[in-house]
Parts: sequence; C-alpha cells; structure tokens
Amino acid sequence: MRIACISDDRYPTANANTQQIVKTAAALARRGLDVDLVLPRLWETLGQDEARRRQSIEQYYSAQGPFGLRQILSWMPTPLRFHKFSHGIVGPVVTGLDQYDLVYTRNFLPVLVGLATGQRVMFETYRLLGRQYPALKDSMRRVGGHRNFLGVVVHSDLARDVMIESGVPADKVAVIHNGYDPSDLEPRLTRAEARRVVSERTGWALEPEAKIVCYTGRIDPDKGIDVVLDMAARSPKVTYLFVGATNRRGQGWLDRACLARGVTNVLRSPRVDPKTLAAFMYAADVLIIPPTCGPLVKKGNTVLPIKTFSYLGAGRPILAPDLPDTAGLLQNDENAVLVPADDSDWAVRALLDLLADSKRWMRLAQGAGRSGEGLTYDARAERFEAFMRERLAIASSVRP
Repeated sequence: MRIACISDDRYPTANANTQQIVKTAAALARRGLDVDLVLPRLWETLGQDEARRRQSIEQYYSAQGPFGLRQILSWMPTPLRFHKFSHGIVGPVVTGLDQYDLVYTRNFLPVLVGLATGQRVMFETYRLLGRQYPALKDSMRRVGGHRNFLGVVVHSDLARDVMIESGVPADKVAVIHNGYDPSDLEPRLTRAEARRVVSERTGWALEPEAKIVCYTGRIDPDKGIDVVLDMAARSPKVTYLFVGATNRRGQGWLDRACLARGVTNVLRSPRVDPKTLAAFMYAADVLIIPPTCGPLVKKGNTVLPIKTFSYLGAGRPILAPDLPDTAGLLQNDENAVLVPADDSDWAVRALLDLLADSKRWMRLAQGAGRSGEGLTYDARAERFEAFMRERLAIASSVRP
C-alpha cells in the first residue's frame, strides 16, 4: 500500500501534532507500508536535500521507520499562513500525478482537493469540527458521502459522535487512539534515579522525599496552566515541574503569573528530547492534565491531549479533569484521579489525599501502566492499517 501523508506544518517543530504525524508514519512504515511524508519545502530549507531533512526530522522526533519524504516548494511562512493554503492545494495535485493508493491528511483542504482530483482520501482529526466550526457541517456531510472518501480517523469517542452528528456515515468513522513510543520511555527509572538525572541536567535539587507534580507540553495560557498555578499557590509544599516549549504569546507569561500568585514552588524546563522528557515524568509522583474545561470547551483545540498516552506509558497516577474526551481512557480511582473542571480547591484536596496514601498511589500507578500497554504507536498502526484496508476494499467494490 502506497500512502501519501500530506501535512502543511513546519518540520521539525515542538507542536504535538507534528510528533503524532511523524510517529504514525514511522510505525506504518515499520509494518511494510510505503509511506511518504509530503511536506512544504520552506524557503529556509532550499539548500537542504531531502535525505538530510528527513534525517533531521527522524532525529528530532526520535522516530524509527523507513518512511519517505517529498518536499514541495511553498510560500515563505507569514502571519497569514499562505504556505499552509498553497501546500493544501499543491500537495494533493502533485500526489495525484503519482500512483498512491490513498492520501492521508489531518488538514481539510487537501481532503477537498484530493477528492476533486480523483484520489482516495482518508482524513484524521482530533477536533470536534462540527461543533467548533458549525459552517463546516454541510461540507463534511458532502465529503462523507463521496465515494472516494474512505473515512475519518478520530482520537476519542466524543469526536466520533460529533462526526456522525455532522453527517459522516458511521461506518466511515473509526476511533483509533493516539499512542506513545515505548523506546522514548527507556530506560525505566525509579523516582529516586529520575530525580538524580533531572537534577544533574537542570541544576535543580529534587530531594528524594519531595512531592512532585509534572506537566509536559506547551506552556501557554490556552492550555489551562493558570489553573495548575492556582493549585501550586494552594499547595506550597508540593513542587510543580513544567516541561515544554512556550510560544511568543506565552514568553514571560509563566513568570508573571507565578509572581502575581506569590508562587515559588514551580520549576520550568524548556522542551527536551523524548528520552530526557521521560526522566522528568519518572521523577514525578503525579502527572497532571490541567483540570480545566478551557482547552476542550472554550478553545476547542485540545481534545484528549496527546500527553495522556505517554503519561499512561510512564506508569504514574494522572490527575485530570472529569471531561467527556478522556472518558474512554481515564477511569477515576483506577488509573487516574478525575476532578471537577475549574475547581482548584477540589483538585488540591484530591492531589494531597493521593500523595498521602502510598497504597492508593501504587494501585493507580500500576493501573496507569496496564492501561498504557496497548496504546503504543505500533498498536495504533496495526489498527490504522486494518481500517485503511477495509475501507479500500469497500471503495474498490463500488462501481463509479
């Protein structure tokens, strides 16, 4: 099977969606599928050949798999994001000249252009598109009924329900969860070992007896970090680690937000490579998804965050909001502590209760590890391939 994976993002970048795309492509390639990443060739990479750029992408994401790379000249990135628009058109036009079995993309424009040029297309999204952008509902219904539209892969049961509400046939919608790469979590470290590793890298003094909560991902107000800072202000004896990149709007925001709350128990590290990130997670007692509904309900751009899977793989209890997007994976008092969204007092009480109960902590840690066992990128690729082959067989049996 030949697959053209069209993405309009910059590579490499700290955005979690680019990691998911590369890890998925690598896992599908490890299964023997012929996968090409079709990316914009940005002006700053004009002098870099495809082999070198592919190697830089592979190293940045720690992705092992014989996927290919095709670069298409695009506009210089601008605030208006013309490069995304141009790639969304030119990418599928170029793939349409080749003999791919299907186009796979997380961007809606290549879906439309791919179908218009007679290609078979599979769409993937984590968003609740029909609710987030009601104007798209009619387009999604039309696309869903197109004979060359193979189907859509979503990341949560909630997203599946929204797709079907928007008119996409139920048999064309598959929930295939994201995953994590077990090699990124090696070597496995005890809390004490991990704290030594992190302390040596950062210069922090993480004591063996300290109570530590860790957040990984983009450090941005839109991600609900302010609620975690409210928790930090209410639990000064707990150390909160933040590990991740900060966009321009968020630069300096964390320092100002801590100062405004009088918070001194927060430590921040910039983005680190996946293996180093694992040490931060292992150093923690609890891994946190900001307990707020903001990213899901108000912004609509974070549905079942990808960090959930590496958190489960790391085998640490998770504190998270009780929201419908995580309902299929996180179970209260089994692998997580689920709390009402946007109630930092409740969240702090739940956190301190967990940290004070070593038997319960161990039970939840083991539950998280068990939940993560079947959520690797290789397991995801197996389910993804099965869905693609099923939909291709159906499409091939339908006469034009």
